[in-house]
Amino acid sequence: MSADISTLISNLKSLRSRYPAIHRQLNQKIVSNVLDGLYRCDDERYAYLVKDEKGHSILIKESFRQVDFGDKRIVVLLGVGLGYQLFDIFDRLDDDQLLIAVETRPDLLCKSLYVHDWQPLLRSEQFRLFLGSDRAGLDELAKTVAPAPTRESIKVLDNKVLVTIDQKPYAWWNIYFFL
Repeated sequence: MSADISTLISNLKSLRSRYPAIHRQLNQKIVSNVLDGLYRCDDERYAYLVKDEKGHSILIKESFRQVDFGDKRIVVLLGVGLGYQLFDIFDRLDDDQLLIAVETRPDLLCKSLYVHDWQPLLRSEQFRLFLGSDRAGLDELAKTVAPAPTRESIKVLDNKVLVTIDQKPYAWWNIYFFL
């Protein structure tokens, strides 16, 4: 984990060359606010603050749990979060596996670009990144997933764990399912 402004700048440059449409959506306001709501935990990992519908502050911290994706040809991660699970999955990919990350929040993607060095992912042919608001990108995602030989060759993951600052028991359970 690197977590500094030079990492963010380097990641944004690489993102611009491989994913220009996503880079265009990361406007100056989003990049300027990358540190807003970012919180360093006691275990040296990062979490981020959001407000729920009642205005309560919620600290979102990713799970340590590893996912078994075994012989799946394509692994789709819905929501990059701060990227801890993303990098764990990427590090365990076999040569014939593809990791697809879909994020809908440009601000959260920027926070991950600050926390981690994305260079290995952005250079890899085994990785694809899509922003949920990028219509052309999502069309490309559909084409990427379409050639899968069977439904069992794809694993879709959505893994978020929520805890509040005041330790109220807010939680989204880990959800793992096959398409």
